[in-house]
Amino acid sequence: MGVGRRIGLLGAALGLGQAFFYLVDFPALYIASKALLPALALAMGMAALLWRLRWGFAYPYATALLGATAALAVLSALTSAFYFGQPLFWGLWAQVKLAPVAFYVLSLYLLRRFAVSLREIAWSVSAAGALTVLAGLLLKLFADPAWFASAADGRFVLYDPIRGHRYNLYLPLLMLALLYWAHQAYLSGKPRYILATASGLWVIAFVVQSRTALLGTLLGLGLGAWRYPAYRRLILFAVVGAWALFIGELVYFRPLELLSALSLRLETAARMWRELGEDSLRWLLGMGYLNPLWGRTLRDYYGEHFWTSDVGWLGIAFELGLVGVLLVGGFYVLLGRALYRLPEGTSAPLVRAFRDFFWVTVLLSPLVPNIPLHTGLYASLLAVAVYGSSAHAPPRSRRMGARHVSSRHPDQRFNPG
Repeated sequence: MGVGRRIGLLGAALGLGQAFFYLVDFPALYIASKALLPALALAMGMAALLWRLRWGFAYPYATALLGATAALAVLSALTSAFYFGQPLFWGLWAQVKLAPVAFYVLSLYLLRRFAVSLREIAWSVSAAGALTVLAGLLLKLFADPAWFASAADGRFVLYDPIRGHRYNLYLPLLMLALLYWAHQAYLSGKPRYILATASGLWVIAFVVQSRTALLGTLLGLGLGAWRYPAYRRLILFAVVGAWALFIGELVYFRPLELLSALSLRLETAARMWRELGEDSLRWLLGMGYLNPLWGRTLRDYYGEHFWTSDVGWLGIAFELGLVGVLLVGGFYVLLGRALYRLPEGTSAPLVRAFRDFFWVTVLLSPLVPNIPLHTGLYASLLAVAVYGSSAHAPPRSRRMGARHVSSRHPDQRFNPG
């Protein structure tokens, strides 16, 4: 597998382009992640709808995904203009986080263009996870938070009295890699996979210090262990370990301060509920979202700690109404259906990791709206599922210079170790 194909997989097929989607600390990468890659993906998406890229590839669900995304962006722009007076342009730009849904088309195209096997996808997942672990180790052991303090409104280094300084690394791909390593460990028992899983957990717990991500990863590891009767008793030990971590966290972080973080979320939820009130139109269509570039944010109206991303489904309802909740829920159903149509074959660890990651996302959705926060990753995951479950490999295309691919399922072209 050439370097170009690996870069393509890491940069597009697995949604890694969203790793810097919220990090203004790195301007070039932030602009590429926030604007350039979504614009490229949207252009390819439109080309796929209008001309199918003129290369004979079909893109199931592309019309529905792009159409629903456009509808939600327009809806949010209109409601924010009505309730807050935000100009339509800024309202549309505020929903740029939905644009990476077009990664579905870009990823599916790259997968077919290069006839990527599931083994190569597994390699990319492991590589992304390993890079994240390496970055976390280097930052924790050698970096000084003051090095990254120059960016205005920077988000790479976060600080609060409870956890101190922590680094805001991109965790979804690390969580996916952790689940893949765990399944490899369950099946083979090889020490390198056990060590990799433990290293990833250490980065989540002590470098990023994300309690929600740690909870989700432990849930995923438990779901994975339950698939193997020989390891089911480990779930009991995992539950005991999780409680030990929780009690240790209470002691280390001081109970009142830990509960204050929960109280802020509850306060945000209560304020949103009051704003939506008994107005059926607000519940149906939402109230939109304000673009910081416009000069005002929702925090100017509702307080410093008012974040729609802190309250899961209620935050989606506040921004996009029950219409948005239904469409996002429909995407979950579509993704789950596609993943369970993906045959395991000799790629059981990867496919099972995908499914466990999906259930972790669903279980955490009341707390964290990973869709739309990480839309590109989940759109790319849908592309992988659609590609892997297709009955035949991509046809030969001399015009594109693609090599001939066996008509067997992509999963059958390798025997992953």
